[in-house]
Amino acid sequence: MSLRGRAAVLLLCAGAALAPAAVRAGGQRPAPDAPPAYRFAPGQRATYAVTYGSIGDADFSVLLAQSGQSGPPPSMLAYRLAASLTGQMDVTVVERGAASAEEWCVFRAPVVNLIVNGQAQTDQASRLASQLVRGFLVELRPDGAVIEVRMSADADAASQEFLRTFLAVTQIVLPPAGAAGSASWSAREEDHNGPYTAEYRIERDPTHPERQVLRKRMLGYLAATPAAELPGETQMRKVVTPVLDLAARLDPGGAGLVALEATETQDTSVEGKHVAHSQTVLHLGRTALVTLLPEQLAAARARAARLAANAVSAPMFAPRSPSEVEASIERTELGDATEPDLLARLATVDAAGADADRSETDALYLKFKALAYVRPDAAAPLGALLASDRVSNPSFVLLAGALGAVGNPEAQAALASAIRARPDDWPALSALVPELCTLPAPTEAAQAVAQALTASADTNISAMAWLCLGGMARGLATSAPERSQALIAELTTALAASSDENAKALMLQALGNANTALAMPAVAPYAASTSPVLRAAAMDAMRAIPLPQADVLLRQALASDADPKVRLEAAFALGFRDPDASLFAAEKAALASDRDEQVRTALLNDLGKLVGQFPEALALIQAAAETDPSDEVRKAATGLLQSIAAGARPSAPP
Repeated sequence: MSLRGRAAVLLLCAGAALAPAAVRAGGQRPAPDAPPAYRFAPGQRATYAVTYGSIGDADFSVLLAQSGQSGPPPSMLAYRLAASLTGQMDVTVVERGAASAEEWCVFRAPVVNLIVNGQAQTDQASRLASQLVRGFLVELRPDGAVIEVRMSADADAASQEFLRTFLAVTQIVLPPAGAAGSASWSAREEDHNGPYTAEYRIERDPTHPERQVLRKRMLGYLAATPAAELPGETQMRKVVTPVLDLAARLDPGGAGLVALEATETQDTSVEGKHVAHSQTVLHLGRTALVTLLPEQLAAARARAARLAANAVSAPMFAPRSPSEVEASIERTELGDATEPDLLARLATVDAAGADADRSETDALYLKFKALAYVRPDAAAPLGALLASDRVSNPSFVLLAGALGAVGNPEAQAALASAIRARPDDWPALSALVPELCTLPAPTEAAQAVAQALTASADTNISAMAWLCLGGMARGLATSAPERSQALIAELTTALAASSDENAKALMLQALGNANTALAMPAVAPYAASTSPVLRAAAMDAMRAIPLPQADVLLRQALASDADPKVRLEAAFALGFRDPDASLFAAEKAALASDRDEQVRTALLNDLGKLVGQFPEALALIQAAAETDPSDEVRKAATGLLQSIAAGARPSAPP
């Protein structure tokens, strides 16, 4: 199941050529303990009745609770998916070589159903059914490991994923050719999650003693699976735990695969938190086995060759880039929805106002986000709505958030257009401008809009714009370092030119938003300012500056600054620093000596993040819950202990 909770649909068509060792000369059958072997006889066609069903549930909201970060409402992070397929599948061996074999697979009259969060995905199901009818090629190694599946050039990513995971469910890898007879063996295989180890064993079929039953189970993946991707979050470690129960019933002496039954479950955890579960059940039952006439085989080969000449290939394991993952997610989310339909639903939500159904609002947010991603041209009309929409309408924040989450140039242009249309509208700008401030690649036009707002007569708007420029400098550090450096220089110049401490504090905070070592020469002198306002702002600015000097100045201020607000900002900023023994010692000492209850509360929150690395931190929190002279501190410590006991880690810096 994927990091945002879209479970992959599982299916397969290989294995039709599976058979015990070929009949020996003189018509003798192999010895009972002889291992099975693939024949891959060109022209052999097996027809199977396929019955498949898969369900998946995912809830990623636990990750937000664990990290303490803000994000979409929980209802946006929970998904339920269901898929089913029934039909007849013809599998024809068309080629056999020394290094591989090819099977041509075609479905007849497939019935596909795909449902996401209760909504039928009829377009996607129709596209997949069309691909199944047109056929696809499966290339296998001599031992049966699937190398890749080739589909027609217009096959979309969802159909490719469907078939690739389908192949993985019943992939059967046999012992190397010439291996001694054995009732069990292991093999290294791959599926869409990565490489894993499988264990096989051969048994006699208790219902048909002349047949063999091959059983397979997965022992686990060989390496950590790819990082989970949660919108707006850093990558987190994902672990998938599979359980596969597969039984393949074989003909005696080499006639082929009679039936296959497989049940697979997958449980997914991210950072140790269970977030998803899926279950797949697949049954293949052979209904016919024939050998094609030469002209029939030639026709099958011709069809396969036409597809191969202009095909897309999908290996079993192909790590996808974040953009590919996001594209697949958004296409699935949009499904059959059209812009007019979504706008009509949005009008209904606005008409309901404060009484609007939250689940419908959440669902529309995801739909409009998917629309702006899949169809960038749709962003401009949405921006036009934001230019005139009432801020009190649910649609305003919904559309602004959707465009900001997409963040492509078209979405940025739409937001910028809406901002330019409302230059003095603080309620509107307070929702629109932040959507441009944390993007990884803000456009020059978006940057220009923020820069223009710094001259606003409304101090709220101008302050927000300066802070936004700091966030843009952070995003541009990788995508456009020259522009990032120019913004740092602009903020540094504004800091020097500011005439009062509040203006200077604003520029320090803006420089802190840039999260760059380039800001340190401008920020560091203010750590020794005679103004506690500027010292506090400098502490805040250093929270994410990646230099040891920042750690030194923060710890010094925590230990000795006379102003509790400065010490509070230092404690808060230290919560964003990399944890080590020096940090723990500094916070432990400050907790014991600081007289300000707000500072001690902040330190307890910091220590809560260190419990896993420094067990003594738990004892300090317990002591504070019992003996701290402040009721507020004892209450905060008690709540922290309950959070730790419940298994949810305290809030951590993003």
